[in-house]
Amino acid sequence: MKFIRSIGLFIILLSFVPLFTCAQGISDVGGRIVTDKQEAVPYCNLILSKVSDTLDQKLVQTNVDGYFYFKGIAYGIYLLKTFQSGCSQIDTLNINSPQIKIESIILKPCITQLKNVEVTGRPPIIERKIDRVVFNAKNSILGSSTNLWDALKVAPNVRTQQNGNVQVGEKAAIIYIDNVLIQLGGSDLASFLQSYSASKLDKIEIFEIPPANYDANGGAVINIITKKTKSDGLYGDASINYEQSSYPKINTSINLNGKAKKIEYYANLSGGVGKYLRIDQQYVDYLLPSLNSYWDIDNTSFEKRDQYNASIGFKYTPSPGNTIGFQGNLLHIKSTSNAHIFTGIENNGTIDSTIKTINDYSYNARNISLNEYYKKALDTIGGAIQFSAAQLIYHNLPIQTLQSNTLNKNQANITEYQNNSNSPQDITIFTGQVDLNKSFKKIQLDAGIKGSFIKTNTDFSFESTDTSQVNNFLYKENNFAMYASATRQWKMITVKIGVRAEYTDLEIHSISTKEDSLNTQNYLKLFPTAYFQYEIDKNNLLILSSNRRISRPGYDKLNPFTYYATPYYVTSGNPYLKPALEYSTQLDYILNNRYTFSIFYNQARNRFTNITEQNDQTKVFKDMQQNIGKGSSLGTSLYFDIEPMRNWQMSNYIRLSYKTESSDYLNNEYSFHKFICYYSLDNTFTLSKDKSWVSEVHFYYLTPTIQGIYNNDKMYDLSIGVRKKIKNVSISLNMNDIFYSNFNKIDVNYLNQHNGFVYKTDTRSVVLSVRYSFNRKDNKNKDVEINSPTDRSDLDRVNNGK
Repeated sequence: MKFIRSIGLFIILLSFVPLFTCAQGISDVGGRIVTDKQEAVPYCNLILSKVSDTLDQKLVQTNVDGYFYFKGIAYGIYLLKTFQSGCSQIDTLNINSPQIKIESIILKPCITQLKNVEVTGRPPIIERKIDRVVFNAKNSILGSSTNLWDALKVAPNVRTQQNGNVQVGEKAAIIYIDNVLIQLGGSDLASFLQSYSASKLDKIEIFEIPPANYDANGGAVINIITKKTKSDGLYGDASINYEQSSYPKINTSINLNGKAKKIEYYANLSGGVGKYLRIDQQYVDYLLPSLNSYWDIDNTSFEKRDQYNASIGFKYTPSPGNTIGFQGNLLHIKSTSNAHIFTGIENNGTIDSTIKTINDYSYNARNISLNEYYKKALDTIGGAIQFSAAQLIYHNLPIQTLQSNTLNKNQANITEYQNNSNSPQDITIFTGQVDLNKSFKKIQLDAGIKGSFIKTNTDFSFESTDTSQVNNFLYKENNFAMYASATRQWKMITVKIGVRAEYTDLEIHSISTKEDSLNTQNYLKLFPTAYFQYEIDKNNLLILSSNRRISRPGYDKLNPFTYYATPYYVTSGNPYLKPALEYSTQLDYILNNRYTFSIFYNQARNRFTNITEQNDQTKVFKDMQQNIGKGSSLGTSLYFDIEPMRNWQMSNYIRLSYKTESSDYLNNEYSFHKFICYYSLDNTFTLSKDKSWVSEVHFYYLTPTIQGIYNNDKMYDLSIGVRKKIKNVSISLNMNDIFYSNFNKIDVNYLNQHNGFVYKTDTRSVVLSVRYSFNRKDNKNKDVEINSPTDRSDLDRVNNGK
């Protein structure tokens, strides 16, 4: 009944939207640019200006099918200037109705050729839209030199974690590439993004409050947009990256992109080999009335990893307005690691014994993902319907061998322990969806349906010195979703309201030699989203946004298998975890499209996270998953982009928040709170007149934070990059995490829990990158490169089926 009432209320609200407007004389103008042979002209630049005021201009670009769209144009006589690859022409438009549809504008051939023309006006590295922040990573040295994982590290308000997770602010983020969901998490996600060359990267869209057309799972969304082929011909690049951290690593990639009349295609191949160092220093203080036992654990591991990534794709346009596309990707990772773990034990301040452990771990993972779609244009102003499907097949074979010896203070052997385990895992995912976007007079409608079906099968066999067990973990998740979003624009006001309904059917079955467990969950949830934008004048803008989201635990967090790092340190999942609900509200004030001041409030209910539990009697230390209550964050942020000097561009982001955490963990209620500050600074310097020498300095600082009972110490990072372009060759040298300060240091001091750890990976490194780019164009004209800070959100939405 709640669902029916909510849908009814939403429909009623939408029915009143047309009544809210009293503005007159506002039009939406759309059309298509074609050649004299009626072929689409993609990425063509158009400038619309009033005859009476040519300084007031609006600039857009056609999409891949040649369509363009202007919103909120006042009635009057206008000049429409069209230019592409040196060709330009001017047409006159009489705009006198709410919606103007132009069937086609023929871009006439050039008589005089323009060569080596470049219109500068480069967009800023960071831009703010109504529902997202856009990081123009292609203009960043650190963001475009190596791979997508490194690009995320320097994106505004984005933090990558050493376990492979990604955060936007204090929210966990879900990753998309060209609006296709990446169905990987943790270390697999990090490896996939590390294998993807940044040479194809165009920009990164960051949705802290995502709209309804994205899956409701996850607090935030990051959509990575790759470069598209603009004109007929073959384009490509080859690159090699040499990284020196604790040990050397080498990555190479080859990227090909082409277009021939009705077909666009691409092929990418990348590979990397290297050795990785991880240092995990822990302590546990076991306190008993008559005994204080302090355990100091030093875990140093070395990993050798080979990873290869291959992807292909094409887009075929048999006729104007009809597009068929395919994408395929193969990721293969082979890893072997060797950990030496030394545990020193002091009882009442006196050395008592030591434990020496050797933990060998290897895995061989293969991931195949496919994506197909058909897109049909419904009109000439961006209306379209898209049918798409995706499949994922994942297989992994982890194998572990552990050997541990306990020695007394005289180094004589007391006990010996060993175990062997393997846990082959198979995951299949199938999704199908339909997306529609259509303009109805003054309302832009986005709607769609989606179904996803996930199956996971993990077999776990374990043999140790004193026991053996077998466990089979089966996970099935079916998710059905539908969404609708309406956008209405007046002269100064834009409103976007959406709702997403998701029904989830979940079955978790664990079959073991000890016990069987079955957990089923099914629920229907509504996830509303709303944006309100008020343009005070051309220099002042207000945006109010709010939404509700859900965070579902991944199957790795639900898997109850016990993994032994040592005989006394174990990790496991929890098959009874429940999803968390997240609520977000944010108010943004934007001045001169350069300064953004925000006030935000975020709340998460029934949060789940990894928690630690020490047993003072058995001395066993457990790292496991649990729902721990709720958390909230109230704060403010400021972003501003300035140019202190002609060749110096500076981007600053400051975030201040007051965070609270509350729960009844270990049958005791707690409430923690803390003020948190995050600051990031990006400086870009043009070092030569011909702009061939460019450097970049990136810095961030995060004050101590809290997460449940965890107290996280401060973190900061200083990275520097420099790039030199010589014709078709680009050479970059990056120095990352110069002070080796981007690592986790956590302490726990709650009830009888007294422990902590410091976890470091190879974040400090020097990377030398060499990239050679080439192109073979069918036309003889030189490129006219136009980089403009124009808002292309409407065209992007049409291009990507959003």
